[in-house]
Amino acid sequence: STSPNKELKHLLETCLANLEDLASLSNSTAVPATKQLVLTALLTLDVHGRDVISSLLKKEVSSENDFDWIRHLRYYWQDDSSSCSLIQCFASLCYGNEYLGCLPRLVLTPLSERCYLTLTTAMKLHLGGS
Repeated sequence: STSPNKELKHLLETCLANLEDLASLSNSTAVPATKQLVLTALLTLDVHGRDVISSLLKKEVSSENDFDWIRHLRYYWQDDSSSCSLIQCFASLCYGNEYLGCLPRLVLTPLSERCYLTLTTAMKLHLGGS
């Protein structure tokens, strides 16, 4: 069995390699403009993922129950129902392909994460949010 820290380091290496591949692909002139927008969104989300993994490594998170892990917005595919669940802390919601925002201006920051945490918690408590 390997340590969680070693697994996170391997995941970070994989993430960095994927980011390099996406960056190369997005700079290619062979990619149509519509696909460029998708690649930009993927790059933004993967850069955020890289930052999350780096943060987990820095804080030496080793448990799936650690708050520094569960506070992040995560997506899980449910094979049995062919649906996607959005999970953050103790909230689990059905993902409905929500609008990501203006893709060229999309930036995920620690403040974005706190806003997502507040909104998913409010949704879990049936308080709504906008």
